[in-house]
Amino acid sequence: MAQNLAHGFAAMNGGTSGGSGGPTVHVSTGAELQKAIDGVSATSGPLTIVVDGKITPANSGVDAISIAGRNNISVIGGGSGAEFDGIGIRISGGSSNLIIQNLKIHNVATGPKDAIGIEGPSRNIMIDHNELYSSMAVDKDYYDGLLDIKRGAEYITVSNNYIHDHHKASLVGYADEDTGARFVTYDHNVFENLGSRTPSVRDGHVHIYDNYFKDISASAINLRMGAVGLIENNVFENVRDPIVSLDSTAPGYWDLRGNVMSGVTWSQTGAGEASAQDGRSTASYSVPYAYGLDAAAAVKGEALAQAGVGRLDGAAPATGAPAPVPAPAPEPSPAVTPAPTPSEPAPIPVPPAPEPAPAPTAGRPGDGGDLLTGTDGDDTLDGGAGRDVIHGAAGADTILGGAGRDTLFGEGGNDVLSGGAGNDSLDGGAGDDSLSGGTGSDTLVGGIGNDTLEGGASADTLIGGDGDDWLDGGSNADAMSGGAGNDTYVVDIARDTIVELTGEGIDTVRASTSYSLGANLENLVLTGAGKLNGTGNELANLLVGNDGDNRLDGGAGDDTLVGGAGKDTFAFTAGQGGHDRIDDFRFGEDMLLLKGYAPAQVILTDGAAGTTLHMQNETVDLLGVHLDALGKDWIKFA
Repeated sequence: MAQNLAHGFAAMNGGTSGGSGGPTVHVSTGAELQKAIDGVSATSGPLTIVVDGKITPANSGVDAISIAGRNNISVIGGGSGAEFDGIGIRISGGSSNLIIQNLKIHNVATGPKDAIGIEGPSRNIMIDHNELYSSMAVDKDYYDGLLDIKRGAEYITVSNNYIHDHHKASLVGYADEDTGARFVTYDHNVFENLGSRTPSVRDGHVHIYDNYFKDISASAINLRMGAVGLIENNVFENVRDPIVSLDSTAPGYWDLRGNVMSGVTWSQTGAGEASAQDGRSTASYSVPYAYGLDAAAAVKGEALAQAGVGRLDGAAPATGAPAPVPAPAPEPSPAVTPAPTPSEPAPIPVPPAPEPAPAPTAGRPGDGGDLLTGTDGDDTLDGGAGRDVIHGAAGADTILGGAGRDTLFGEGGNDVLSGGAGNDSLDGGAGDDSLSGGTGSDTLVGGIGNDTLEGGASADTLIGGDGDDWLDGGSNADAMSGGAGNDTYVVDIARDTIVELTGEGIDTVRASTSYSLGANLENLVLTGAGKLNGTGNELANLLVGNDGDNRLDGGAGDDTLVGGAGKDTFAFTAGQGGHDRIDDFRFGEDMLLLKGYAPAQVILTDGAAGTTLHMQNETVDLLGVHLDALGKDWIKFA
């Protein structure tokens, strides 16, 4: 059964796999469904729940199916007959790694009255191949939303859904006060016969591509309160106000690419409002993941053929995301550095030099909530106190958010962005940018180029984008994703998380705490002077110790280990395999630890380069160390 289709923002922040890898149970009533969900715990592992038949308020015993504080679950309709009639799904309580798929949910007039409602801090959720609807014959407030994402929920992908016959379809952020660095992807959906909110987005980042919009009577995409969206290759037919910024105290911004409009109408905008009638982009925004675009002429047909229930066989392969291709914005194509070879370890990145601040050409307008836009020259823009939105435009700009929750866009040029106090959102755009979040829980997006991202205090989210980026979350538990290129991550506590995808370059972690390399990370450098442990993964790793007494374990793969100063222990475990080397083994100070081996299973040979230990499916080279120099107490078996 297709379910693991994670792409877009749901593939970031650790990814979304739902119940994949766990058992499958079948349910036919709402009570059975709720019991299965409630039975999932932190120790029970992932679970796929297949819904057979109709779920109603009567057979549920509750006014909404609740996924509260639960992780690693897929709820999937069996065939094309799974139906939620009059009852919806509510996701809350910090739930994560969820897939909702192949369900028909309609006419929800109980509980929160949302077909699907997602509340933060829930994250990493796929809403895929569902049909959501009610009726346009009732008052617009009789039902609530078909798909509402609010209270800081993020890293969500909404794909291949048929959303129709409803007044207010989908919102991201329930009020102007609902703030958060949300990341939501909408792709390959059909929005038909709707009033508005397809979607309405406050204060977040959205990617809306390859969707088909038909017969929208009030307004379609509404970006506001500083929200920014990449809107590309969508088809709009008989739509009123396809892309606008309405009904909030601050505008939103869009990057428009390749959209097709037929029979659309536009309203006259009032004070504080904006529309995309002139076809111009008001921001430059690139997403931090690879994706594929349909040809604009094929979008309508593809969406109509794939969206909705009973069409999983035409979905993307269940093994993961669409074939990765670059986003259409111009970007460099850096060569991928090869992995370390036995003859020469890969060079370790050092901190980049700070960007010099350009000479100021623009002043500081004040301490209110400012909207500032630079020139094509090298500007200095300072928002001061208040909630500011600042666009640098072209040129090498210096942009200062100051106090308050600010949204800063560097756009073209090599820019310097500083958020200051508050929970800020910084987007460098194209160029080699330097982004500093300051205090507060900030979101930093480097964009295209070799960027330097420093989160500062609090828990931050750093997304490098294309290029060789430097990501330093600063204090507290940070979430970092470098994207394509040879990236460097600075880790100061074990709760920092890093997401790297396959084929995204040769990446290095510089850790001042004991650290184990996660998936798709190649190099580890321990910093400081403490006694730290470093552990590799299945790749060909380079592990470098600090000046303390380190324990280095390369794991599987052909690894290069460098202990540095101090009395270091190099650990090897039977069954991992590989052809490893130690570049600086010092007899009398360092130690080999062989786990799962007996002395009789180790053969020593001496060659021109040094001593080699031969074990089953594994060798270890001690470069520069010969047998005649080895005495006692340099090897230990466990």
